[in-house]
Amino acid sequence: MKQLLAYEFFIYQLTKVSILARFKKTRLGLFWMLLSPVLTVVIWVILHNAGIFNPGDTGLAYPAYVLFSTTLWVFFFEVYKSVSESVTFHSKLLLSHPIPYGTVVLERTGFHLFNFIIPLLVNIPVILLFGGEIGITALLFPLALIPLLMIGVSLGMIVAVLKVVAVDFSNAMDEVIKILKYLTPVVYAADSDLGFLSQIVKWNPLTYLLSFPRDLMLGQGFHHLNGFILVSLVVFVIFILAWRFYSISAPLLVERLFSN
Repeated sequence: MKQLLAYEFFIYQLTKVSILARFKKTRLGLFWMLLSPVLTVVIWVILHNAGIFNPGDTGLAYPAYVLFSTTLWVFFFEVYKSVSESVTFHSKLLLSHPIPYGTVVLERTGFHLFNFIIPLLVNIPVILLFGGEIGITALLFPLALIPLLMIGVSLGMIVAVLKVVAVDFSNAMDEVIKILKYLTPVVYAADSDLGFLSQIVKWNPLTYLLSFPRDLMLGQGFHHLNGFILVSLVVFVIFILAWRFYSISAPLLVERLFSN
C-alpha cells in the first residue's frame, strides 16, 4: 500500500483518462448508465401491480424502493466487474511499464465510484417524489457503503487473476454473482416471507451489506446493525487476503500475458 502512494498522481490521471474516454465516444453516456436500473424497475413494478409478485413491506413506494435497491446492487456488481477486468483491460500498460498492479485496481475503483455518483443523485429526488424521507442517518450512508465496496473489490481482484489463468472459472463466477441478486433483498424487503428461500437470504452476507446502508438512506433505522458489523469484519479480512493474493500472483499474470 505504501508503494502506491508514490503513484497517486498517476492513478488520478489514469482514472481521468478512463472517465473521459467513456463519455467521449457517445453523447448518450449518462442515459445508458441509467437505462438498466430503469428497465429493472419497470419489469418488477409490472409484476407487482399484476399481483404476481409480493415484495413485502418495503416502507417506501415500490418503484422508488426498487430503483434505489437496484442502484446499490449495480454499485456492488459494477465494481466487481471493473476490478475483475483490471489486468486484461490494462494489459498493455502492465506489460510495458513496471508499475505496481495495485494501481490498476485503484484506477478501476475510482472509475466506478465516479460512475456511481450520477445514479445516486437521480435516486434522491425519486425517493422524495414517491413520499420517502431522507433522514439524518443518510449522513452515515457513504461510510456504510465501504464494506459493500470492499467485497466487490476483493472478489474482483480474485477473478482478475482467474481471468488470466482460469478463464472458465472466472466466467462461472460472473454467473454466480448474477444469480446472487435474486437471493439478496434487492426487489423485495429483507423480512419478506419467501418460504425456504428466507433462510438463504438470512445467511447471505450481501443481505446485510445492502440492507443496512439502504435503511440509513431511507431513515428506516438500524435494523440490520449486528449482522452488518459482523459481516463487515469478515469482509475486511477477505479484502486483506484478496489483496495479498492479487499482489503475489503478479509475476504469473505477467508471464501469461506475455505468452498470449
